[in-house]
Amino acid sequence: MEGRSAGLRQYYVGVSTVDAKLTTLVELLQALRVDTRLALAVACSSRDAVDAVVHALASCSGFNIAVLHADLEMHEVEQQLLQIKRRLQPPPAVSEGMQPAADEATRLGQQHEQQQQQQQQAAAAGPTPAAAPNQPTAAAAAVQRDTASTTAAAAAVAAGPGLAAAADDGRSLVLVASDACLKGLPRDLLPLGLPLLIQYDLPASKDVLSRRIGAVFGSSKERGRRAGRQVVIYFVAAGEVAAFRARERLSSAPVMEMPVHVPDIFT
Repeated sequence: MEGRSAGLRQYYVGVSTVDAKLTTLVELLQALRVDTRLALAVACSSRDAVDAVVHALASCSGFNIAVLHADLEMHEVEQQLLQIKRRLQPPPAVSEGMQPAADEATRLGQQHEQQQQQQQQAAAAGPTPAAAPNQPTAAAAAVQRDTASTTAAAAAVAAGPGLAAAADDGRSLVLVASDACLKGLPRDLLPLGLPLLIQYDLPASKDVLSRRIGAVFGSSKERGRRAGRQVVIYFVAAGEVAAFRARERLSSAPVMEMPVHVPDIFT
């Protein structure tokens, strides 16, 4: 029986101590890179854990690293999210008349930036005068912008990245994020659409678990529409078994032990 919850395939990796998680993470990602080109998120409970993971991955070759933590300004967070979406390659085959996922992600980013600029300009200009005949009101224009943004986001979600790769250099894309930062991400730039989430630290609550999964994979309906495997891996240290079992009970199916051949998680 596969460990599935709302379209997700779930696994756990046992580690001897909390300190051993870093070594295990690097070994796991290197094993996956042998057979696949990766794009994934690593969820951490603290800024210290984020810094440790980033330092460990930066010392290895083959990883493009993006970082999200609570000390970043919102415009820096938005820039990181947009760069992640742009670095995800579209599916190999694109049907005639459909835009590649990367193009949709770029369009979504441009619309998000335009919306931010328009809001700033509107705030600086003060009350909006009455619209001239046959001219759209500010409210109508906002509705049009929101509709266009929703359409672009839906297209990107429907296309899905599959086992997306980092951009042209062929290195794996790894997003390392803290829970504090995930809590305030702009909704119009979510979900990220990454195929793999590593729970480096166990989520502290059901809300934290839901927030991590929602940011990476989207809602259950969005996950159902996306092609390709969507995988969650939990790191469980020896002293965390009870907490892990408590989180496992929040899922509709058990979490499976990691297979010997790691890339099998995507088959």
